[in-house]
Amino acid sequence: MISKNYKFAWLLLVLLPRYCAFVFPTASSPAIRCPTKIAFDPATSFDLDHVVALSHINAPSFVVSDVDQAKGASYFFSKFLDKETITSFITFLFLFAGLGVALTNYNIKLFKELSTPGDISVPDSLTDAPLISLPLTSPIPLPSLISVLSRIRTSDDLGDWGAYKKRITGKTSSPLTLEDSCLWILKEDFRENIRTSRKRAEWPKGEDGYYGGQAVYDKWSKWVRSSPSEIPDYVLDIVYSTWSGSSKISERPAVDKVLSKIFDSDGIFNEKEFEKAVFKGRALRFVGIGGFLGVQAVLFGVFIGPAFMEFFEL
Repeated sequence: MISKNYKFAWLLLVLLPRYCAFVFPTASSPAIRCPTKIAFDPATSFDLDHVVALSHINAPSFVVSDVDQAKGASYFFSKFLDKETITSFITFLFLFAGLGVALTNYNIKLFKELSTPGDISVPDSLTDAPLISLPLTSPIPLPSLISVLSRIRTSDDLGDWGAYKKRITGKTSSPLTLEDSCLWILKEDFRENIRTSRKRAEWPKGEDGYYGGQAVYDKWSKWVRSSPSEIPDYVLDIVYSTWSGSSKISERPAVDKVLSKIFDSDGIFNEKEFEKAVFKGRALRFVGIGGFLGVQAVLFGVFIGPAFMEFFEL
């Protein structure tokens, strides 16, 4: 005997699939069957045999013919896929598809970079290195930061400032002339240049001695001199942002201005000015990201969204 607590569950389990399921028309089963009303008293208990007996009651049926199906399909196509709708869809794609794809790809890269900001994995050689926390950054290995700073004193240490301009002029079909003052270095070039730099590393020294302390210098000076190739992207990007902000391209005057504050004429490292530059650069980056997302929201709300509603008459 089935418990009263489960009588409705058993009834649905046995009767619902047999009498209320839609059966697609085939040669052997061309109908959608609907049950007749079955008298049932919930107050009385029943056993499984009684339920199975009920499931064999013959019920009247009606048939959805192929003609009815054809009419339904015709109605769908005439309602949603008429000539005007198709024309509006093609026009909308022509105007906004390229913009939509570009924004989508850029946003994917942007959020991926924000969620995993560069290569923050620590090389095996730095697993026991001391960490430093700079403004608006994650903690980074101090020796890797010092390795970058030890190879920079002037803007010339960043690499060939004319390389990017040569690449631009070389890609144009017609001669392109740029002023001599148009000198830039990309973030990717900066990374590569520092990692392959042959400049003798000079550990930055402040008024109180070596940056990071004498103990750090004694233990990590050899690594700083010999392992620039192991500097993570994230550390290089932090230094790069001090003069470029949120941009991936830096201009020489901006680099000279920042370096003149970080290192004085005697080469003394100013830790406070460096941290100020890091804070300003990282803040500008977040402001730039927020502004870009805001422009997208306004663009969609004022232009793309209303255009979509108008094209499809929603």
